[in-house]
Parts: sequence; structure tokens; C-alpha cells
Amino acid sequence: MAFRDLTDILGPIQLPIRGKVYTLPTLTVAQGLQLRAVLDPEDDATLDDEGFYALLLGNQHEAMKADGVQPDAIARAAFVALADWQSGRPAAETLWETGLDPKVLTTYLAQLDSVSTTTAVETTTPRPTRGSGTSSPKKARASRGVKSSPGGTSSTTASPAT
Repeated sequence: MAFRDLTDILGPIQLPIRGKVYTLPTLTVAQGLQLRAVLDPEDDATLDDEGFYALLLGNQHEAMKADGVQPDAIARAAFVALADWQSGRPAAETLWETGLDPKVLTTYLAQLDSVSTTTAVETTTPRPTRGSGTSSPKKARASRGVKSSPGGTSSTTASPAT
């Protein structure tokens, strides 16, 4: 598999609006830290709407306003940038295509809230208990070409090379 150019994955977002393409800036580390502080409910950092749009859209925010882009399109562009920063390009592309459905946005924000309050201990996968329906190590080995015989000995079966 060939690797795509990194700028296709992490580069600036280009949003077409009414025939013009607006290239959103990539957030700097300092901007990312500022945004993280604003989104953290335990932090006192705040941004008004204009500051939020300016942070996420850079100089394209002023260009959009000068071009008469509707406020809902500007908001969508800002949330696309936010989704890209938080969840990656596929999430940003989905948001661009589907919009800011209030139900979806509410669900998304609730998920973010639950993720931010989850601790590392809560996110670790517990070990299966005996009789929980999971395979035993012996059965797992058998599924990789090792057959256990009734006497407890094992033999390896040859599998074709891939």
C-alpha cells in the first residue's frame, strides 16, 4: 500500500462555498492548547463567538464575512475545523456533508463530555473471568494451527504460506 501525502491527511481543509474555496488554517500547538482549555469544563478559559470563529477559521473568517457568506455556513465551517482537530478528517468531512443537525450535535457533545470525564482505569479492558464464554488459551492456540489431542499432546498442522 502506498502512503498518501501527509498534507492530504493533516493539511489545511479546503471548503467550497458558493463557488469560492476557503482554505482553513491548520491549528498551531498554542491554538490547540487554547482550544482545549476553552472546551475543558474545569478551566476558566473562554472565547466569544467571534474569537471562536477567528481561532478556527483564521483570516478566512473575515474573508467569508466580506464575501457575504451566511452565518450558518460560517458556523458549519468552524465546526468542521473543530471536528478535524478533535476527531480527524473523516469526522470533519462527515460534518461538512451532514451539517449541524441539533440531535447529532447534542449526541456528539454528550459523547465528548463522557470521554472527558472517563479515567484511564475505567477505559481498560477487564480480563475475562472463568466461564465467561471466552476462549481458553488452549483453544486460542488450536485456532492457530495447533491441535490438542485427547492425551494432552499437541501437533502442529502446516498451513500454506501467504
